[in-house]
Amino acid sequence: MLAPRLCPVTSCIWDVSSGSLVLRGNSVPPLESPMLAPWLCPVTSCIWDVSSGSLVLRGNSVPPLESPMLAPWLCPVTSCIRDVPSECCVRRGACDGMGREFLCLLVMEFFDYYEKLFGNRWPALLEALKGEGKATELKFGDDLEPYYLDEASVFAANALGVVPGDDVLDMCAAPGGKTLVIASMLKGEGSLQSNDRSPDRRMRLTRVIEQTLPSEWSGIIHVSGYDGMKFGLHKKESYDKILLDAPCSSDRHVLNSPEHLKVWSAKRVKRLSVEQGALLASAVDALRLGGTIIYGTCALSPMENDDVVKKILKKRPAMKSVQIENLLPGADRTEFGVHILPDQSEGRGPIYCAKLMKAC
Repeated sequence: MLAPRLCPVTSCIWDVSSGSLVLRGNSVPPLESPMLAPWLCPVTSCIWDVSSGSLVLRGNSVPPLESPMLAPWLCPVTSCIRDVPSECCVRRGACDGMGREFLCLLVMEFFDYYEKLFGNRWPALLEALKGEGKATELKFGDDLEPYYLDEASVFAANALGVVPGDDVLDMCAAPGGKTLVIASMLKGEGSLQSNDRSPDRRMRLTRVIEQTLPSEWSGIIHVSGYDGMKFGLHKKESYDKILLDAPCSSDRHVLNSPEHLKVWSAKRVKRLSVEQGALLASAVDALRLGGTIIYGTCALSPMENDDVVKKILKKRPAMKSVQIENLLPGADRTEFGVHILPDQSEGRGPIYCAKLMKAC
């Protein structure tokens, strides 16, 4: 259990019952005191004004602890407050276990990583990432089940420019939303290979196809479970269009799931970018001359997005970057693609997508 935490610099502890700092039974000095400097929040640059029980940012009071404005400082998993100098966490109104303290430190690593990337935009983006998103309903018949998919994901699938008669590969297809969009563009003509190497995810993919699409559309879909990195070797120049929605950091899930948070790290971001590069190289080799790839992720980091595309353009000179048109409101253009982030795109995303074409 975590006892109320002693601040090693000020010798203060949190009185969780009153929600203030106390020093041997007395209130700590007022806000102006340099003794309070160690309690500076590294994310929001706020410090506690213990007399008012609120945070103060550059001399102005901000709403109390319960305000969503403080979400960047409060651990979204544990509701803990970080004691910066001691690297400890204090939970409002209750003590908590070491496992939650560890989670809170992981959250702060996550915050620090993305604050460096997004700067002043990060607090608003963080708040938007914890929202519900903006989904649209995909429904292809009165007697068929609807499927709800983020509008940014629909945009990415539509950007592939599929037309009836194309041979298409959805390389990492589960859970199936983008496969549905592609199938609706093929309209039963051509072929669609929806691939996912995970048996459990493949079962869900199959179920989504069966419950959501009319039989004349689903009849041209082949569900497979191959390693995506092997398509370039065994299916060389076999597809007109390829959608690679690559496995990624899934940062929005990290914010809402302790299980995702436990495996997140800056090193994992780097490792995923290497795997994404290998998948994209495989997709390039499986693409016919004149064909098109959409490379996409739901990651925030450029390391998993533009950097992956930049490397493949250097390694495969036949591939050319193509600008995606008709952007969704609030979408950001990047060096090679489009990044749709929820703080500026009405809750959509995060989705990154880049369009590549193989020269004839």
